[in-house]
Amino acid sequence: MRILYVNKYYYLKGGCERVLFTEIDLMKSRGHATAIFASRHPNNVPSEFSGEFVEEENYFHAGLAHKVKAAFKIIYSFEALHKFGRVIDAFKPDIIHAHNIYAQLSTGVLDAAKKRGVPVVLTTHDYKLVCPSYMMLDHGKICEKCIEGRYYHCFTTGCHKENRAASAVYTVETYFNTWFKKYDSVTKFICPSRFILSKLTHRFPEDRFTVLHNPVDISTYAPSSRDDGYYLFTGRLSNEKGVFTLIKAFGEMGLPLKIAGAGPLEGECRKLAEKFPRIQMTGYRTGSELAELYKGAHACVVPSEWYENAPMSVIEPLAYGKPVIAARIGGIPELIQDGQNGLLFEPFKPDDLKEKTLWMGRLSPEAYGAMCQQARQSAEAQFSLERHYDDLMKIYQQAFQSV
Repeated sequence: MRILYVNKYYYLKGGCERVLFTEIDLMKSRGHATAIFASRHPNNVPSEFSGEFVEEENYFHAGLAHKVKAAFKIIYSFEALHKFGRVIDAFKPDIIHAHNIYAQLSTGVLDAAKKRGVPVVLTTHDYKLVCPSYMMLDHGKICEKCIEGRYYHCFTTGCHKENRAASAVYTVETYFNTWFKKYDSVTKFICPSRFILSKLTHRFPEDRFTVLHNPVDISTYAPSSRDDGYYLFTGRLSNEKGVFTLIKAFGEMGLPLKIAGAGPLEGECRKLAEKFPRIQMTGYRTGSELAELYKGAHACVVPSEWYENAPMSVIEPLAYGKPVIAARIGGIPELIQDGQNGLLFEPFKPDDLKEKTLWMGRLSPEAYGAMCQQARQSAEAQFSLERHYDDLMKIYQQAFQSV
């Protein structure tokens, strides 16, 4: 099978790209031909059709004239429409698998596929189909005002990046795609969690969706019995990740905590963490450095305060055989079996986070070891490449046969 992937970035920017690269490598290893279409970026991995990639648009750091031009391309990119069409004609795919396409690529790529009669499946990494700002947050608070199609709330609240002009652009984009039924050509939407499916079916019939967990190459995660006694947070340092709740809770408990990540709140987090000698900010870590942090952790903590979908910050520690203490929000409870491979606490409640953390600290070595074993077993059962390949191929074949 010939599979053409589409994503606005082709470098390891976040969890979405990690899934993308894993799927491409998986399909190549099984003998399928793959190609990618994305936007240009100096960090991109070399690829066959990089000469056709669209220009990356940076709306926030540009002059007025460029902002106006970028706004129109965010709503609909004719550049993506034409360039992706040429890639389709050259590669001749049996199936197109889209990931995140908004902002840099737009639904122009869907129109290019529709024009050529190539079936499309799309993985929903966020809530873009029902939320112009894609995170269902309004100035740091959970928001479902737009979920029934009242997208103007994005503009009236100015919720996207807390910027009224940007919110206006994304509001218009969502109405444009809705009125002109741009997503109707997608054969199947892939949801990494049942939770996100429950939100997106406010817009589309449920039979257009299927649940498929994000994949992990379990063979590259050697389970670790090492325990250096610290707790670990990995991820973006931003409000929705609950980092302030995390620092305050662990500061009050006096427990060792390592925070590996970067983001807009890094400076504020460092300033707050300086008050607590047992909290260490390691900065952004990846590769072997991140692996070592996971292997030495007693447990990982995911204090998210938004509707997480299927975060790698939960999946990866489970693969290493590390229990996870996580907020009971979004798709996280589908990954954590409370009391078995980790613990769940109520989001926005630091006292509950402290209670669950202290409870784990009181476990006997035997009970803690059993939880670590359950963590690894749950990762093997839910995220293995073999299971992901079989399920994804069924989706591809059904989409191909539907044309």
